[in-house]
Amino acid sequence: MAARFSVFANRNFRLFWVGLLVSMIGTVVQIIAQSWLVYTLTHSPFLLGLVGAAQAVPFLLLSLIGGNTADRVDKRSLLYITQSIMMILAFILGVLAATGKVEVWHVALIAVGMGIANSFDMPTRLAFVYELVGKEDIMSAVSLNSMLFNLAQISGPAIAGIVVSTIGNSWCFFLNAVSFLAFIVALKMMKLLPSPERKMEDSTFKNITEGLRYVRATPVLRSVIVIAALCSIFVMPYGVLMPVFAGDVLKVGAKGFGFLMTCTGIGALAGGLIIAGAGDIRRKGRLFFTGATVFSAAILLFSFSRIFYLSCIFLVISGFFFLFQSSISDTIVQITTPDEMRGRIMGIYSLAFMGLSPLGSLQMGTLAQFFGAPFAIGLGTLVFGVSVLFLFRKTPQLREI
Repeated sequence: MAARFSVFANRNFRLFWVGLLVSMIGTVVQIIAQSWLVYTLTHSPFLLGLVGAAQAVPFLLLSLIGGNTADRVDKRSLLYITQSIMMILAFILGVLAATGKVEVWHVALIAVGMGIANSFDMPTRLAFVYELVGKEDIMSAVSLNSMLFNLAQISGPAIAGIVVSTIGNSWCFFLNAVSFLAFIVALKMMKLLPSPERKMEDSTFKNITEGLRYVRATPVLRSVIVIAALCSIFVMPYGVLMPVFAGDVLKVGAKGFGFLMTCTGIGALAGGLIIAGAGDIRRKGRLFFTGATVFSAAILLFSFSRIFYLSCIFLVISGFFFLFQSSISDTIVQITTPDEMRGRIMGIYSLAFMGLSPLGSLQMGTLAQFFGAPFAIGLGTLVFGVSVLFLFRKTPQLREI
């Protein structure tokens, strides 16, 4: 087992992974508690969505600037700043909630602040991983980081439920504030070589444009990032409609909803373990295509299913192959990006992979409103699947990487 997960022999990555796991669990706890707080304050689904958008929109607008900043400054120093800002914001929300002075505009404003900080934090973290492990171990590192997110998604809601029901909602925000310290301390404990001097005298706009041109001129990068964007818009918002499937389509209620979400996480954890243990595998492009194709097929079959346990099987398969697809796409982007552009390219990739999700949720929710949830998910997966086939055929470099 130690041999298969040799990337954990890297002390710096081990510190990074453990610290980030604690921080991510705290973040999920806050997201759950924040939603519950907004609901108890307003009982308004619209305001719930508005606060969620308040945290997502800054990422859509600023992730490219965040990636450019990661290329200009020392990445560890930038992570100190972003993590500290998010820690302070979580603590402020905790104080407001504990004293009973919190209002919904406070929550929205803090959500915007979190979104701005994350716009700089996420591209920097993605680029920083490559500096920690290098090309040989990047696939294992990326897979373990993806698995880390799923561990947080599974454990975070359970912790939030216990804390809210026993000692109060405000303690979830204090817990998140403390969790950021774990990652900050891990960064401090790392032993890193001095960073090379960065010379970027051009304007931010020019540097971002240079990164976009590089992606456009590099067929492999262009295709992988376009596929990530299409997945974010047309497939990944299926999670937004999961309550509809649990309540109206499969008719399994709240317990069934929780189990459906858990099935996706179980598949993703299994996929992460297998990819992380595989090391630097060959034929990454073909495996990426396989993962994207099977993932879209599993979600398409889920949209047709009216049998609960069959739907669960399709979600386990989809979680497995989504992790497969996303880990390999992240790896391909990392190994085809020059060091001096890594922050900018990861900013572009982060925008495609995560920043476009509000647009995806909007389009899928609109389709579901008029034509039903199964139609919305089925159409989205068909668009994605056909696009993957087209791009894979038109990008021979991707098939050979």
